Amino acid sequence: MDHQLFFYGGLDTVGGVHILFGHGETGILFDAGIAHSGLFRAPFIHVNDPIQPLKNSEIRQLLLSRMAPPILELYKPDALRGLQKENIQSLWNQSSFPTFKKLYVFVSHIHQDHMALLPYLDQQVTVVMHESSYLIYQALIKANYYPDTHANIITFTDQEMVELDNFQLQGLEVDHNVLGSSGFIIRTDEHAFAFTADWRMHGPHPEKMDKFIQTCQQAEIDLLITETTMVNKASLFQKQVPASESLVLENFSKIVSKSDGLVYLMALPLDVERTANLLYIAKQSNREVVMDEKIACFWSHVTKDRNELFHPELAATIHVLTSQKNEIDLPYTPITIEEIVLEKDKYVVDLSFSSLPFLIEFERIGDRSIQSNFIHADAPIDRNIVMKWLEDLEIEYHNISNGGHATHQAITHFIEQVKPKKVIPVHGRFPFLLNSKSIPKIHPSISESISLKTLSNKVHHEIY
Repeated sequence: MDHQLFFYGGLDTVGGVHILFGHGETGILFDAGIAHSGLFRAPFIHVNDPIQPLKNSEIRQLLLSRMAPPILELYKPDALRGLQKENIQSLWNQSSFPTFKKLYVFVSHIHQDHMALLPYLDQQVTVVMHESSYLIYQALIKANYYPDTHANIITFTDQEMVELDNFQLQGLEVDHNVLGSSGFIIRTDEHAFAFTADWRMHGPHPEKMDKFIQTCQQAEIDLLITETTMVNKASLFQKQVPASESLVLENFSKIVSKSDGLVYLMALPLDVERTANLLYIAKQSNREVVMDEKIACFWSHVTKDRNELFHPELAATIHVLTSQKNEIDLPYTPITIEEIVLEKDKYVVDLSFSSLPFLIEFERIGDRSIQSNFIHADAPIDRNIVMKWLEDLEIEYHNISNGGHATHQAITHFIEQVKPKKVIPVHGRFPFLLNSKSIPKIHPSISESISLKTLSNKVHHEIY
């Protein structure tokens, strides 16, 4: 029986990769987020976005804006509220969509452009994700950032084989800026193909990518599907050189140690490994950490029973910012703005985008002769808005970000090492610019289906 790939998103945009693999009566969708473009934007944790789908109409509006894959069996019937296939078929220029008796969803990591559809999935759907991704998702739920899902969840560890009816999925960890990030190899009786999800080589764990390459080589994969976020015209001629993770931590340490006033940190909370290391550096610099209540709630849940990964001694140096000295239901000490401004050189304040208004009180109360420092470490922000605040309050800005995505050169080298028969570039605005060297590229059209058997007939002419 033939194996088909159906493409519903992520072909010329960052995020929103909606690829459906079907074999017989079984289908698996990867991933389950929404793109960073279109009528709606991915609802980043800690970033306020003015236009989001209306409450109780989310999946209807995402489907009707073509920002969710048009496989209605994926979603809770009550969330669809009677929406029929006929309502969306014309949007995709399709007379029908593939149907499967058994549906799976692979979630590569807990970033919104890869998992935002989870709350709308039906209980008959089975979600496959890394055990650390599930840990982070549960922490987000408990901190009221995201609703839970009705789907059945099964988890895997690195290199583990997961049996999905008539084919086999092997979960493979990748290095990205959130714990649990994973791609996979799917094996059938006749074919093997790999999906990298989001990855990089300049992060703290390049050995994960080396292992991914080795596993793909052993599997002799027919097709590689990889992200191309950093591929653009400039990358064709200029070598991209992101900072290493060790340099990010070193830069943070230098800024904190030289600062005489408050230090504000805006990092990606989901990158719990980096956050733990940054907090540990703050502790070594004799600074204590202040979090707003929502961040602290997430942090307490994600580190619960896993403190061995995140410097367990940090809990004693974490404070939760409150308007009054009230008790909180968290394992941290409450603290007020009035207490912090008395000793500005004692604290690092871990902010979210929505916490920016606190800067006014921190900077306009207490000693105003000492300049504060704002450290941006890969948090999703609207930089124009942030800079307006920092300039008005005369706070010094430092960007120590290094990004979570592979450089163009790293992708090219990766493809050469994996040695697939074909490559499909996704998750990028200019995937057609990818330099895949001698490996033929395939550029599917939106809503196109491709048979694994006929891949050899769909080759894009190289521009090099």
